[in-house]
Amino acid sequence: MFYEPLWEYQQYQLVKRPDTPNIYITWCKPGSSEYQRKSTRTSDLAKAQEILIEYVRDRDRPTRTEPHEVSILDCLVDYVERKIATKAHWTAERTALKHWMAFTKKEDLVVVSDLTLKMQEHFIEWRRASLMKKNGRASNATINRDLDVIRAALRDAWKQARLTHPPFITSLPNPRPRERTLSPQEHAALIDACTEPHLHLFVMLATHTLQRPGAILELRIEQVDLERGIIDFHKPGEADTNKRRAVVPISTTLRPHIEQAISNSQSGYVIERNGERVKEVKRSFRTACRHADLTDVTPYVLRRTGATLLAASGVPLRQIAGMLGHSTTHTTEYHYAKHQPQYLAEAVGTLDRVLGNGKQADLDDSPKRAPKLRLVRGAESLKPA
Repeated sequence: MFYEPLWEYQQYQLVKRPDTPNIYITWCKPGSSEYQRKSTRTSDLAKAQEILIEYVRDRDRPTRTEPHEVSILDCLVDYVERKIATKAHWTAERTALKHWMAFTKKEDLVVVSDLTLKMQEHFIEWRRASLMKKNGRASNATINRDLDVIRAALRDAWKQARLTHPPFITSLPNPRPRERTLSPQEHAALIDACTEPHLHLFVMLATHTLQRPGAILELRIEQVDLERGIIDFHKPGEADTNKRRAVVPISTTLRPHIEQAISNSQSGYVIERNGERVKEVKRSFRTACRHADLTDVTPYVLRRTGATLLAASGVPLRQIAGMLGHSTTHTTEYHYAKHQPQYLAEAVGTLDRVLGNGKQADLDDSPKRAPKLRLVRGAESLKPA
């Protein structure tokens, strides 16, 4: 039967048959001369064109696959490779991938449906045992990082239309946030123990800008504007992540250290050693803390120390939030409001006024209650009881 071609779109055609007013979609199977046809159920060409475009879009859309047909490692590798494509340093995603690869090989896990709650409990026990063997302690937060990565990878596979639905991934209760900070005396002892120039500059930057270690180690000299007296910690050409960075003024104490670092830089980075960029300071930082007789101190403590000292000095939380890179003051208030001198002072003062000095109130000053009245039989009047 003769078909009249009306319109073509991505190897599909709209055609019309002489025996019906309806317009048809027709196409040829790849590698075959056999044509397929589907009615649009309309004679309106404009409407038929819309139907064809939607039909092609639906056919080209990736087909979601059931969890028992999707590889766990395929989801993980695809997610991690895209996440770390622009990151030069070792990341939590890459570390978690290494742990999951070791576990899946040990337990012979292949597809997503294998990740039952019982299997997730086995992973938690396995990670806890490996952490105890390596560090002598196992933090729930460390194990949760691995669980977070597998959860994000499977959810990403669902977003990419590769998985019909992501399975539930459990998590452990997170410990209370660390409260360790340095006193001014401890900070001075740490500075004295930083004999390596790159570590000394790192500690100065961390406490005077309140930025995260990663942002400081990635800081390039072009991000420092000495004329305006500011440091822009945003990575050039990259959008903000959840761990936002800030634009911070250069303090008077920090300025000469920054100027010297910029004039001596050979790598283009502010923190460098022997002309090369420094990617991590954990080992040298631990050595300095040992020489300063400081325990339970990590590079991140410097950020917390600076914010705590600002709060204790009465600096408004909004300014502290700006230096920390917090988008709102909620997080800042949760962590640092309790360090402010005026924290809950009004509430405590109100209790003082209401409750007095804690002594029993003078009964003579208390309001008198009216006596109860009762009716006395045989009497014509009411008498007090």
